[in-house]
Amino acid sequence: QVIPAGYLAFLRQVLNLYHEANEYWTTGATLEDVNAIVQAWVSTPKTDQSTAVTTISVELPTKTKQSNETSESSTASSTIQVSVQPLIEAFHQVYIDYSQPTSLVYAILNSALASPIDFRKAALQNIIMVGGGSVALRSFGKGMKVEMENAIRAACGYSTSDDETQAMEEKKDDEVEVSSIARRRFQSLKAAVGRSNGGERGVQIKYL
Repeated sequence: QVIPAGYLAFLRQVLNLYHEANEYWTTGATLEDVNAIVQAWVSTPKTDQSTAVTTISVELPTKTKQSNETSESSTASSTIQVSVQPLIEAFHQVYIDYSQPTSLVYAILNSALASPIDFRKAALQNIIMVGGGSVALRSFGKGMKVEMENAIRAACGYSTSDDETQAMEEKKDDEVEVSSIARRRFQSLKAAVGRSNGGERGVQIKYL
C-alpha cells in the first residue's frame, strides 16, 4: 500500500492546518518556514513537549529574508510565537491515527492483515523506517518509533500495565476519539503485537 507519508507530505499537511487555523503569518509562508517550525519543536526539551506548552518561538526564513530586504532602520523581528497544536495534529493525521486510511500506521497494519497469518508477527517485528521523515521526526513527541509502536498496539487492542501504552490508548495527546470500527478492523492482529513467550516485543520499528 502506498500512502503520502513522506516528510514533504507532512510539511504540506502542517501548512494546511496552520492555514485553516488562520494563523496571521501563513500569508506567503513556504514549506521552508514550516520546516523551521518542525525543527524548533523537535529540538524543544522532552519535558516541554510532554507538558502544556502551547506555543514556541521560531525564526521564519521568509520573514528573515523580508527583514533583510527592508530598510536598515527597520526593527521588525523575524522571530514569532507559533501555536504547536496544528503541528501535533498533522503528525497524528499523517503517521499515527489508525482510523485514517491515509496514515502510515494504518498502511502498516493493513499490510500486515494482507500477509499470511503465520508471517504477521514477523512482519510487525521488522518494520524499517527510511527517508527524511524518519530522520527529521525521530525525536517528535516521545520519539517517532515509540509513538508508532504504541499506536499499532492500541489499534490492535493490545494493552499492558505499562504507563506509556495506556497513555497512548487514552489518546491524551491529540484527544481524538477513535471509532469502534477502526479498533475492530485490526483486532485480529492482537496476538501478533503481544510479547512472545521469550519476552520479545511483537512490534519493533527500526531506523535504517
